[in-house]
Amino acid sequence: YLALKNHELGHVECSQDKILELADCFIGVSESQIDKTKERLHSEVEAVNEEFDRATLHGLQTGTRLRWLRGCQITPQNKKTLTAT
Repeated sequence: YLALKNHELGHVECSQDKILELADCFIGVSESQIDKTKERLHSEVEAVNEEFDRATLHGLQTGTRLRWLRGCQITPQNKKTLTAT
């Protein structure tokens, strides 16, 4: 559980850093540009989180274990069968 919690906290940290970096992009933006700015912000935060998942193999490299489909388990020993996209 702790490994999963730490992995998800990594997502929070990545998102916070990016949001703080981009917070200034709303200053002086016209109301008509807000939606475009929000879409760009969302895309950039998504990209940071996708990279974090690629780098950690969705937490597997830091001890997270995922269970799905009748108790099948992904572990560092069988992660070679996974492909990171």
